[in-house]
Amino acid sequence: MDSYFQLLGVTPSLVLDAETLKSRYLERAAELKGPENEAEAQSLHHAYQILGAIPSRLKYLLQECFQTSLVPMQEVPEDLGDRFMEVGACLHATDAMLKQKPPSDAPELLQVVFLSKALNERKTCESLRSALEDDLQHLEGLLSRHQVSWESHRQEEGSIPRSLVGELTELYHRFTFLERWKRQLSDRILELMI
Repeated sequence: MDSYFQLLGVTPSLVLDAETLKSRYLERAAELKGPENEAEAQSLHHAYQILGAIPSRLKYLLQECFQTSLVPMQEVPEDLGDRFMEVGACLHATDAMLKQKPPSDAPELLQVVFLSKALNERKTCESLRSALEDDLQHLEGLLSRHQVSWESHRQEEGSIPRSLVGELTELYHRFTFLERWKRQLSDRILELMI
């Protein structure tokens, strides 16, 4: 079985350029048009989805390439504790507000009052989501630094040190938490707008 990197014709890497990956995917997908290639086209699409998102790419690399078993992290990493509390408070406040959302057939004045409150709550959620995006960019910078270390170890020793695998596992967990919180905030923002 080809690795996802081989399917897409890219070198195994912690960091991938999104445009290059998309271009490779579209080139390969064009080659696989037709019902006779449907299974291979589905595999290609799955590989593109996995490698296109940093957390799933890291998980794939750790499990398939580094043969590491990932145990779901139950506790929030200590350095993300404050962010966890912020997100939790914001989600709690937003959920409480959404419970007060008037039905669509409610008087217009009630809907206008709710929308003005919802606008303030939405701004709070958007601000926090922006902070999470900054946190994720910081992690991407760390991942880029690990990429340099990974490449040098592969060239010099031919293998990846366990310490680097451990650091990548920690990064994977941090990405997972931050992405989940960002998705939860995005969902609430959407609910506030409807």
